[in-house]
Amino acid sequence: MAKSIDLRLLEFGLYSRYQSLTDAINEVRILGEKLTILEVGGRGSPLARFLPHDSITLSDVFESDAPGYVQADGRNLAFPDRHFDHVVSTEVL
Repeated sequence: MAKSIDLRLLEFGLYSRYQSLTDAINEVRILGEKLTILEVGGRGSPLARFLPHDSITLSDVFESDAPGYVQADGRNLAFPDRHFDHVVSTEVL
């Protein structure tokens, strides 16, 4: 389960980035559809709090014990049999 945080307490830039991403995903969502989303570079991401009904997988090069987290390099993701409806990244160059 994603760590419970009050989204209103997030720094404005972080909140607005994830709210914009949430709005874009919801714009293309079929009503009631549960999506699978991969966030590359997502260690510590609040995305699961913005999209609590979706299946969120986070990946980053650093270690983490967060639910849905996979340690991986975004330049060489090893998901041979995985399908994601959306792949997003907000914190990497």
